[in-house]
Amino acid sequence: MDSTKWYERQLRVPGIDRAFMQKLSSMCIEADGGDIEELTADLLIRTGVHRLSRQSRLTFMHSMIDSNPFLEISNEPEIFITRSNREDNARVFVEDGSIRLVIPHDAIVDDAPVLAALILKAIRTEKEQEADLETTRLVESSFPFNGNSRIMVIGAGGLGCPALTSIVPALSGNIAIVDHDTVSVTNLHRQTLYRTGDIGKRKADVAKERLKESYPDARIESFARPFKEDLIDAFSPDILLLAVDSMATRKEINSICLDRGLSFVDTAVNDFHGYGLAHVAGTACYECIVDESAMHSETRNGILALTSYYGGLLMARLTSALLNREAHIRNRVFAFNLDDFSFDVFEVTRYKNCKACGRLQ
Repeated sequence: MDSTKWYERQLRVPGIDRAFMQKLSSMCIEADGGDIEELTADLLIRTGVHRLSRQSRLTFMHSMIDSNPFLEISNEPEIFITRSNREDNARVFVEDGSIRLVIPHDAIVDDAPVLAALILKAIRTEKEQEADLETTRLVESSFPFNGNSRIMVIGAGGLGCPALTSIVPALSGNIAIVDHDTVSVTNLHRQTLYRTGDIGKRKADVAKERLKESYPDARIESFARPFKEDLIDAFSPDILLLAVDSMATRKEINSICLDRGLSFVDTAVNDFHGYGLAHVAGTACYECIVDESAMHSETRNGILALTSYYGGLLMARLTSALLNREAHIRNRVFAFNLDDFSFDVFEVTRYKNCKACGRLQ
């Protein structure tokens, strides 16, 4: 299989060129630990590390081999992940050609994309890296979700996969997965619910099947077709999740939600950065925030597995906060950058002349 095709979208990211990918592919990572260590290693393997230490857990080895045909098992790791009871921040040390991540005692699984990004930057710059993980958690929210919610996820790709993986085990209600696309080779490095054997199959159906394997009691419906407004009548969602890569689709769903008084969560990513926002009636809508010129200039930009995974987790956190009626997310945009490790919250207001929601004021 051609690795250039596999990492096609990733090679469009500034600073991620063929020479760097060759360096990354020669490195071996040791993932001998718990869920945080394994998810961090998973994201780095999806980013291009092609060797996994034999000391890793056997089931983790098998799952990664199923997800990446380039992976080899090795006895000589250069990337080590360890834990500390003393460190307050996550730190990556560069020592004699090896990379060592030290995870602080209060780290959680959702920190894994940031930890993977710290290692990736240390490899790129050959310099030590450090981050206060508390500042990287943009939305603090409670799980499980409130009540028997009905959630419709539109898009089962790089954002939808981690969002679904986070939401399904915490949801007592119903969830619908909408995606008309099929799994392709260029999806596999970042769309974490799919394996090489899924190529050519409908994403919505495969995502449902994979989630039901882990959570057999979950109430999941799949719609392997393009999103149209009639799906709202068919499923009656309380909230829509916009895990799509088209501004035109976001604009369309924004308008439908405004007309029907529905809430939605939108997340978008590009290169190392992205944003998330939650809309409820009376707050700033998508078109209040994104200017019209951007809607007509979208391109298929570069994307990394760790960026889309962080975006999907942000979507899940915003969904939980929205369904639990937590006011702190209203009229705010949550932005992140996993290259310079900036994490910001911006206040936004409704635009009185907005073409979408201005007519409703």
